[in-house]
Amino acid sequence: MSCIIYGVINVKTKQPLKLPSSKLQKKPPFHIIKTPASALPSMAASAAAPATSLQFEPDCIFCQITSKSTSTTILYSDDKVIAFPDIRPSAFRHYLVIPVAHIPTVRDLQRKTEDYSLVCHMLEVGQTLLRRDAPQCQYRFGFHQPPMNSVNHLHLHCQAMPYTPSWKCMKYLSLGPLGFIEADKFLEKIKP
Repeated sequence: MSCIIYGVINVKTKQPLKLPSSKLQKKPPFHIIKTPASALPSMAASAAAPATSLQFEPDCIFCQITSKSTSTTILYSDDKVIAFPDIRPSAFRHYLVIPVAHIPTVRDLQRKTEDYSLVCHMLEVGQTLLRRDAPQCQYRFGFHQPPMNSVNHLHLHCQAMPYTPSWKCMKYLSLGPLGFIEADKFLEKIKP
């Protein structure tokens, strides 16, 4: 059984959003790994409502992934988040967990129960996937802070060490308010 990918709808018209075929990625740049949604049952129950109302940004590659408009391999999905392999992995295993709702960056999250629950759920999904796929590795979880983020759609980096090649660790240095922030430290910042 393969995962279900939840589509994004136009909030006003309640109709599914479609993208022109010129925006679609033709082939996945990685191996296909399918996970039944039922394999991770406890995670769906733990997620709260997303931080913002469901939005779709047509030029956002991650919004296109959430709306099934690309051939990206989905490792996990529910009504709150989607997880998939990073197309430019920096570690032995490197996954991204994104909210279905378009939330631009960590700076758009606040000390609210909904935001805190969403990030906890993202972290739980990432931890579960890495424990399954790289059980003997050490893990790292975190977010790039603006202006260091590459895509303006909130995404949690879930990495099983080591970095490959080792110089890629430079992308994940903690540089105060501009660098990479570990997920547990970010959760402390937004804890209600």
